[in-house]
Amino acid sequence: MTIHTYAQIVRRRWRIMLGLLATCVIAALLWSVTTTPMYRSSASVYFSLSYGNSAVDLSQGSSYTQAQMESYAMLATSPRVLGEVATMLPFPATEAQLAREVSTSVAAGTVIIHISASDRSPQHAAAIANKVTDVLGVTAKSLSPKDSRGRPTVDVYAVGAARVPTKPAVPATKRNIAAGFLGGLILAFAIGVLRDKLDDKVRCAADLSEVVDKPVLGEVTMPRRSRWSGGAQLPVRDVPLSGRAESYRKLRTNLRFMQVGSGRSSVVITSSEESEGKTTTALNLAFACAEAGDRVLLIDADLRKPAVAQRLGIEGSAGLSSILSGLSAFEDVVQPSGADNKLFVLPSGAVPPNPGQLLSSSQMAVLVQCLADDYDIVILDCPPLGPVTDAALIAHLTSGAVLVAGAGSVSQSRLAESVRALEQGGAKLLGVVLARKRFRSGRDRTYGGAESGRHTTAVPQADAPELDSPELPVELVGKPSVRTGATVQASVRRGVR
Repeated sequence: MTIHTYAQIVRRRWRIMLGLLATCVIAALLWSVTTTPMYRSSASVYFSLSYGNSAVDLSQGSSYTQAQMESYAMLATSPRVLGEVATMLPFPATEAQLAREVSTSVAAGTVIIHISASDRSPQHAAAIANKVTDVLGVTAKSLSPKDSRGRPTVDVYAVGAARVPTKPAVPATKRNIAAGFLGGLILAFAIGVLRDKLDDKVRCAADLSEVVDKPVLGEVTMPRRSRWSGGAQLPVRDVPLSGRAESYRKLRTNLRFMQVGSGRSSVVITSSEESEGKTTTALNLAFACAEAGDRVLLIDADLRKPAVAQRLGIEGSAGLSSILSGLSAFEDVVQPSGADNKLFVLPSGAVPPNPGQLLSSSQMAVLVQCLADDYDIVILDCPPLGPVTDAALIAHLTSGAVLVAGAGSVSQSRLAESVRALEQGGAKLLGVVLARKRFRSGRDRTYGGAESGRHTTAVPQADAPELDSPELPVELVGKPSVRTGATVQASVRRGVR
């Protein structure tokens, strides 16, 4: 892995990494705050051999003393020394308490023992260390060999008396926080790398290329739901100079290079899961094509959870489902959008109890074929491929399908399943669009109730465009309702030029 790869992991996982780091630092701080302060004081004791005057005697004495240092250090913490110290201290203390509080260390190659004592009271810590030093000297002399005159052969000197400490040794707050920060940093980075390795979500165009052997037609930024206002949903129409609007124009251009939109054509816009941005992509692509002078028809082919009519603020109670059910004619339900008479919208209509059956009917095939001949481009907003198969049923009737992948939302395995579903349905996959927004959507969540029979949400009639607007071709007025595939073809042929 390169430095750039690690930087991408940090950028994607910074929230959890920052959370772990903060947790470790806070834990270290809380431990320091709640820990009882302990003070430590140390004294030093020097040992030497008291007999011999020659250089040989002195050298042998020094070697002998160094060999005995570990024994003297153990003697300092023995019950014999600590028991006597407990009786001599001016405050209550027990041998067991002193055994926990007193420790010794010997510097290598020296004859000096460092005696340390810890206690909640700084004065007590210094008193214990000094008293252990005194008792150790007396005890070591009494146990050492005697010379011919009965004098001890070992001399003990206190070379550094214990002083009353001014700061507690425990807790070392700064050191604990630094250790918590370092440990948290290592833990956060390890968890971030591990989660990134186990996560197969699509997050960049490179991830798409690993799964789909088709070009990435565009990368668009999808807004968070809380920010869906002020042109956030339809930047091509409402904020045409924005970067997001330009990304949809790039998508339009790439589709034209794929020979979609350069002649009479139709394209399905779908996704693998709900809330990946397919409807927003379809709407803005339609406006981008109309902006370029194409005569565009946008069809809301999502008969389960339609959204186009609500997004555009038009009447949506009658539309595609009405035509396929033989209740309405195309010219009665198609609606213009915009003042340039370039974009027309066919809402989904009422949600039927049998959407899959209607979309796979011969009437749907004839309708798509006729409309593709009469408009420069027909864009169909279809349901996601994961929950239902509607998009695969429609896609093979069109020039091809565009698959929208939500960055951080859809997994590579689910995306591969969607590609296979299109291929098995005989559809041509034109390419994929990376929608840069992270959504939280359940993999197996039900996508709309097919039996609900509800209608699309519509704005008040006063805000919707009039169906008999003079901008509509006059041939569309007064045609009979569509009942069969033949009448669908005849109605569309006569009504749309």
